[in-house]
Amino acid sequence: SFTIMGAIFSKMNNFTFGVNDVVVIMKKIYSNPILLISACKTDALHFQFLVFVLAHFYTYVNGLFIDWSGVDRVWSIMPIIYSNSFWIFKYLNHGSLDTRLMCIAAMITVWGVRLTYNFAIKGGYKCGDEDYRWEYVRKNMLPQNAFIRELFHLFFVNIYQHALICSFTFPMYLWYKQAPPQPFNMTVDGSFIALWSGFFLTEVVADRQMFTYQTAKHQWYAFKRNPQNKSILQDKKKLYAKFAKTDIDRYEVGFCHQGLY
Repeated sequence: SFTIMGAIFSKMNNFTFGVNDVVVIMKKIYSNPILLISACKTDALHFQFLVFVLAHFYTYVNGLFIDWSGVDRVWSIMPIIYSNSFWIFKYLNHGSLDTRLMCIAAMITVWGVRLTYNFAIKGGYKCGDEDYRWEYVRKNMLPQNAFIRELFHLFFVNIYQHALICSFTFPMYLWYKQAPPQPFNMTVDGSFIALWSGFFLTEVVADRQMFTYQTAKHQWYAFKRNPQNKSILQDKKKLYAKFAKTDIDRYEVGFCHQGLY
């Protein structure tokens, strides 16, 4: 048990040193901003910091003039860029092809593609199509003060959320700094990837079931709101010919009574 605890604290120590590396890089860039461009060719963290700045610029300007959902649109894309930069930079600058980093990046990429696709088919990438919750936050959660609202927009909607996205892939930095890289372990790594793949396929099926359900539910609500369908709604025979009774029950009560997808 002491050995296990020691290993855990060692990893926590390594992670702390990783955070320290980020702080050092930020100080260097602050004192010499040109490093943001020059050093990004040789180091993954410098490259990621450049991507962070560019993404933040886009989402902040988008929030000023269009809507606050800019971060929502890059939420599933940024981890793909961050994670793949680790193994690519390690290979290009050190000639070391780290298969474990590649596998982690591959899983993040597949997961990110899934989320991006789901967001796209729901209309998330339409210009001005803002998440309705931001409007609620502006009207009901924040003081009706332009300055305070803008502080919230800058620090929470943008800086905090971008930092949170960076944290998704930052643990990969421990493997990135490891030299030589640990070889791929077919028993441990292979078993984990197989288990993860099973969960991923389950998620894909659940995504499709949920999208099909929500699409049909909104079609039912639109049908009910249309005054021209009043006679059909009053005639059960005609109604059930168009919509199955079990489906109507699901739309009205919700899918929770049959189990979450």
